[in-house]
Amino acid sequence: MLKLLIFFILFVSAIVVAEEQVAVDGNQLCLPEEQVIFFCRAEHKIAGVCASKNLSNLTGFAQYRVFDVGTNMIEFVFPEKPMPPGRNFIMETQPLPGGIEVQIKFSNNGFLYIIHERDAPSMGEGFEGVSEIIVKRDEEILDSIKCLNDDSEVRRAGYESFFTQD
Repeated sequence: MLKLLIFFILFVSAIVVAEEQVAVDGNQLCLPEEQVIFFCRAEHKIAGVCASKNLSNLTGFAQYRVFDVGTNMIEFVFPEKPMPPGRNFIMETQPLPGGIEVQIKFSNNGFLYIIHERDAPSMGEGFEGVSEIIVKRDEEILDSIKCLNDDSEVRRAGYESFFTQD
């Protein structure tokens, strides 16, 4: 019985520490043993794709997570249980003159989620990057969340691991 009580205390402590990490530092949507595939800081939310370090299309896991800054809680996770990306996450890339457009798509309960990134030269000098998360249902855009952070691009592991659709 004592061993069971000690296990329970350690288990609950681990959960509290993990939740505190997210609550204390909003930049830490992913756990230390995970890698960041995509990170988006919006006005009231933080969203991203976190993955195991051994990620491939058939191994490890990838999860989309949304953290609500106001409630200080993770409000949405897809898929709920960690699993290999397989065809859960579909990546589309489109070359642009001097840049690229990338979309990572997944569906959940009739909603289509699109992580959209566009990097291309701007009209003047320089380079313009735009990242956003779009939520659709029946082709109607229900929400569009603009990423405010400059480092919101899709990381290399996403390109190497997600199923690509041409």
